[in-house]
Amino acid sequence: RVPWDRGHVKVRVRRSQLLETAFEQFSQLKAEDMRRIFRFEFIGEPGLDAGGVAREWFQVVSDALFNADFGLFSYSSGDNLCYQLNPSSGVANELHLQYFFFAGRVIGKAIFDKQICPPHFVAPIYKCMLKWPITISDLDFLDPAVSANLQGVAKMDDVEELYLDFTTTTAAFGETKVVE
Repeated sequence: RVPWDRGHVKVRVRRSQLLETAFEQFSQLKAEDMRRIFRFEFIGEPGLDAGGVAREWFQVVSDALFNADFGLFSYSSGDNLCYQLNPSSGVANELHLQYFFFAGRVIGKAIFDKQICPPHFVAPIYKCMLKWPITISDLDFLDPAVSANLQGVAKMDDVEELYLDFTTTTAAFGETKVVE
């Protein structure tokens, strides 16, 4: 952590444009700035950031960023408690890659500052963060039906009887596509 007297970061956001202003503020930061002390402010609202404003900032930004309607993340097929990356995020948001980078910075800053970050991820995302190997059984967390089918195919003696090809059907925003 960089001491306060060696520089700090003031993050000012508008509630009406929460994600846009937070994204803009974070995109201007350098990697070394992430170790500085942050002071958060909601524009037009009185409030001294003695910890409460920071907690609220992380809460409301996380809620907006991980909202399934925003399109970056979706609920896992196994339950509606954990988030997974939305494979169609590029359709929902053309800046999706920059927003994923922003999401990583928000989560990293929350961990660094010992703040609670409400979203829960599926296990394979945590494994990627920790650089642990991903196994076929991790597919259970993403889509139990696909996992069971794939494991069933792997156990078959002669898969030629299934007449399979290397395509999948995806449905995104009311549109169905066959993808190799």
